[in-house]
Amino acid sequence: MGVEQAGLEPFVPRVTLTFPALASTREMLFLAGGQTKQEILRRVLSGEDLAASRARSNGELVWLMDRAAAPRLESRL
Repeated sequence: MGVEQAGLEPFVPRVTLTFPALASTREMLFLAGGQTKQEILRRVLSGEDLAASRARSNGELVWLMDRAAAPRLESRL
């Protein structure tokens, strides 16, 4: 389903897909950039129950993020 005027930033046209549609993909790519994404990425990658945590692919799932968005890792030493 196409959305010509989004209700959230960035206010650009977008496409909304259901979880079954996403699960049928052979590859899924998440792209995140900037420090404002760091906290949400930490939450997603720690397994918190968020939409991005529930997204699955029929094949490969790839996360791309810049250094600013990458969650800080706790030392395990």
